[in-house]
Formats: sequence, structure tokens, C-alpha cells
Amino acid sequence: MLRVHDKYVGLPSSPRASLGMQHPLPPLGHAMGKGSGAETRALLRAVSVLPVMMVAAIVGIEYYVFVTEHWLPAFQRAVGLFVLLRLVEIVCFHCFVGCMLVAYYKVVVTGYVTPTVVQRVNDAMQEALEEGGGKEAPVLMGCRRCKQLKPFRAHHCNHHCPWVANCVGEGNYKFFFQFVVYAFLALAMIVVALVGPFQTALFNDDAPRGTADFSALMVVGFVLGGALDVSLLGFIVVHSYLLMHGTTTIECHEYGRSFPFSQGWRKNVSLVFGESTTDWLLPTSLKREKRYVLHPVELEHLTADRFLDESSDQEDDNLL
Repeated sequence: MLRVHDKYVGLPSSPRASLGMQHPLPPLGHAMGKGSGAETRALLRAVSVLPVMMVAAIVGIEYYVFVTEHWLPAFQRAVGLFVLLRLVEIVCFHCFVGCMLVAYYKVVVTGYVTPTVVQRVNDAMQEALEEGGGKEAPVLMGCRRCKQLKPFRAHHCNHHCPWVANCVGEGNYKFFFQFVVYAFLALAMIVVALVGPFQTALFNDDAPRGTADFSALMVVGFVLGGALDVSLLGFIVVHSYLLMHGTTTIECHEYGRSFPFSQGWRKNVSLVFGESTTDWLLPTSLKREKRYVLHPVELEHLTADRFLDESSDQEDDNLL
């Protein structure tokens, strides 16, 4: 039997309970309401592309600075074993940049997932109850704003990231994390390579302006790359913690350090990145089997009396 609450509707759960994020965002038309016009939706979609273009511009600037301002002059001056060192450097840099671009592309283009499968509701509910030992029927949140049904453990419209013009969810969380990691590594190489010229340009009064020893673009690349690298390091630390504990940002606020859905750090990571080492390292696509049956631990946390009330739900919405 399906249970309907003010903001919860009984439906099958989304696959896997230990992911650090949930399903991507429904189309903008849903989130804007029925009365919104096509022109407004088109405008919002156009505006959402601007951060992506900004990311592309930053990548282009940093790449140009590293290759033309650092690597080419260093390679031309290299002799002996230093030639091999420069070749290894440029190969590693392009590996990081290549993986970053592939991961970013997959984060952006991953489509939204509709969590409702009406024709399987009754069977899924019955199976879920049997797994849970005959407990109350589980329920699923329904978004009051976009009128869409949300999968288990999903937040309102999920976690929308303007820098990827998409939501970070189960389908692209792996690519989001890999994009952040590889962007951090590539920027770290740039910062390390430019720290010497930057110090010379900033502290050496005898450094000639406009020569090969000094470049304003090099300083811009160093400052911008350093600031972004520090920010990305913070993202890596936070999401590594969430990933290894099988929790989300909202659940971390709600449950603290209890981690009710954790299945061990290795299993938590495997559920997101895959089983093989190759899948962990490379932005490869995974074949995910959809699951419409709730685990007992999910049933325990899915009864209506355990859900947050209206005030706390509004508080969670404000977190994002």
C-alpha cells in the first residue's frame, strides 16, 4: 500500500543508498512552474551556459600560460636528461588536462533521471516490505516547488552546480569528483612551474619588464591558478570525507557522524567509481543496475514519523 504524506510520496527508491549525491535536476521548465513562458526558460538555459564558458576560458588561459610561458622556453634551454624531464612533464600535464576535460564534459552532458516507475510501484513496495520484515510502507519525498518526485535521499531538485550547468547526482558524481581532482593536479603543476618567475617578477626590482623573464600573463596565471587550486583542495577534502562515509552534505547535517547508510569505505567508493582500479582513475562510464527495492537500513529511516517537518525541510533547502 502506498503512503502519501504532505511532501512524501511512496515510490521505489533510487539505486544505491551510499552515494554522496543524488539524481540530476529535472528540466528547468519543471522548476519554474507551469506559468513560465518558453522565452524565460530559454533565457535561463542560455544564462546557465555562461559559467561553463567561463570554465573553458580559465582552462584556455592556464593551458596557454603553462605551455608557452613555461614549458616551451624550458624545453628549448634543456640539455641532456633535462630534455627527458621536460617530456615527462608535458605528458603528465596533458594526461591530467585530458582526464579533466573528459570528466567535465560528462558532468555537463549527463541528463536528468526521472525516479518514478509507476508500473512497478506495487511490486517494488511489496518486495521492500518483505525485505524490511513487514514494517510500514516506505515513502519518498515529493518536491513542492518543481512538482517532481524525488528519489530516496535526494534533496530539492538535487544539488545544482552552476559551474557545470547541471546537477551533480548519482549519474555524474564520479565525473564531478574526478574533474575536481584532475583540475587540482593540473593547476598544481602550473603553480609549481610559475612560482619562480612570479617571485622574480614580484620581488626583484631589476627584473626587466616585457622580457622573457617577466610576463604579466604569467603572473595572472599563477595568481588565478593558485586561488583555484586552494578552493579545489577544499572540495577534495570535503567530498572525500562524504564519499568514504557514504553520506551526503544534507545527511551530514542531519545525522552528524552516525553515517547510517555507510557500507564501509571501500564499498562506498566502489558504488560511485566502480569495482576496478581503471574505473577509479579514469572517467569511464559505468553500467548501473536500477534498484527499486529498499534495503532494511533504508526502511528504518524511511517511515513517515522519521522525516523532517516543514520547518526543518525549509532549513535544508536553505543549505544549498
